[in-house]
Order: sequence, then structure tokens, then C-alpha cells
Amino acid sequence: MKRGMKYAIAILFVTLCSWSFVAQAQTPRETLNQYISDLQKNPNDYALKEKIIRHVQTMKPAPAIPEEARRHYVMARTLFDDAKSAQDFGLAIDEFKKALTVAPWWQEAYLKLSIALKAAERYGEAIEATKLYMATNPGEELSRKAQDEIYILEAKQIKAQAEKATQEKAVTEAAAVEKKQKGLRDLVGNWYRKMPYDPKIEPYAANAHYRSEMRGDELYIIYVIDVPYWDWIKGEERIFYMANRLEGNKLIGTFQRLNEPGTYEVTVSPDFNDWEFYYSNQYSSGRQTYTRR
Repeated sequence: MKRGMKYAIAILFVTLCSWSFVAQAQTPRETLNQYISDLQKNPNDYALKEKIIRHVQTMKPAPAIPEEARRHYVMARTLFDDAKSAQDFGLAIDEFKKALTVAPWWQEAYLKLSIALKAAERYGEAIEATKLYMATNPGEELSRKAQDEIYILEAKQIKAQAEKATQEKAVTEAAAVEKKQKGLRDLVGNWYRKMPYDPKIEPYAANAHYRSEMRGDELYIIYVIDVPYWDWIKGEERIFYMANRLEGNKLIGTFQRLNEPGTYEVTVSPDFNDWEFYYSNQYSSGRQTYTRR
């Protein structure tokens, strides 16, 4: 009697455990719902999309496409057919993605998404969408075409990346030129000696001023005669200095007027309202400061 009771209790225990296990185990539909819930929290989870596609392929019968997914899909097709700009294609892409968030196993939606992404020149994303389309097992012939399409997308991606790199380089170079020229353009104007003249040492120094102007990419500092003297006539101009860049506060370029060997420098004040000419040669040395008027 005791042995029989123990046996019956053991059978009951095993049965209860089995029922508990069955109660706890998820059905394929429940597993799919959990996967979709996780995907909606992270719509860009490529690995989870593949996992869902593989899971659906084991379900008999296959799940139907939810009405909400079909709604977004039809909207996406409509937006794609009417698209005339990158922004229009972007709207269609958003709707395709919404459809695939609800039905992430939908073969046709992946194909159309890939086409829309290609039209928008988003080749990396188009490659991912095409791979997910292939994961749905469209058949040998269509898989072959899809793989060839991936090669096409990869080629277009390489070309687009090269063009982008070229554009970025051009923008960077243009910015560098702009930065270089800005300092030079800030020095455009008429410049006059700031310090008093000594008529005994430089009797004709007050007879001229400098005018600076941009010629192409260079700043030309031009010596302009205001009062005739010697063989100079009023209004006569001679190029004094040609600067092609500004490094720190120092103009870098070529002197045209001075032929004596020595050191010649032009430095600019922080507010760009003064520049100083330093010279040192076998005849003399000194500094002359000019201010804009």
C-alpha cells in the first residue's frame, strides 16, 4: 500500500512538472511576438531581423502580414512612385521601415526598401536590405539576381565614397584658402606713416603712401606718389610687396622695390589697423609703422 502510494505520488509529481513546463514554454507565435516587441525597441538590430526571418521559416503555417504593416507598405509604394527628390525617397523609406518593423519577415517589403534606398543613394543601407531579402529565401534565381545587385550597390558605394572624399577635400582646401585670404583681405586699404618724419634724414618720405589691394590670391602693397619729386610724378605707382599668406602676424611674400641684400619683414597688428615694416641692410636699419586711413 505504501509502495503504491509512493508510486502514485511520483507519477503525479512528474505530471505536474510536465504541465508546468508546457505552461511556461512559449508557442512559436508568442516567440515571434516577443521578437517583434524587442525589434520595435531597437529597429536597427540587423541580427534580430535575421533571427526573426529564420524563426518565421519554421512556423507552419507562416504568419499573415498584419494590416498595420500593409498600411505602411502601401503608403511607402505611393510615396516612392511620386518621389522626385531625395527627401521624397526618404519619406518612402521611412514607411517601408515601419512596415518591416511590424512584419520583419516580409520578403517583398525588403526588396522594395532596397530599391528605394538605392534611389536615395544610401547604398550601405540598400546592401543590408538586399541581404535580408535574400535571407527570406526568394529562390535560387532571385537570390542570384539579388547577389549581383549587391555587387552593383558596392560599386556605387565605392564611387560615392570617392566623390564624397573629393568634395570634402575641395571644401577643406577652399576653407584653407579662405582662411589664408581673409587675413590678407583685412589689410586692403590706404596706409600712411604713423610716426613723425625727420625732414633732414628723409625729406621725401611724406610725399607718398601705400595702397594695398587683392589681386587674385595675393595682397599687393603698392607705393603711390602723392607729391612729385626727382623723376617721380604724382599718382605714379610701383609695387612694393606681394604677400601670398599671413602666418601668425607676419606677411609672407616677395619684396619688389628693394634690391639691397638684407632682412625685410612686414608684421601686422592684432586689429589689422597697423602694419610695421622692418628693414636691415648694409646701408641702414629701422622700423616704420603704417596705419590705415
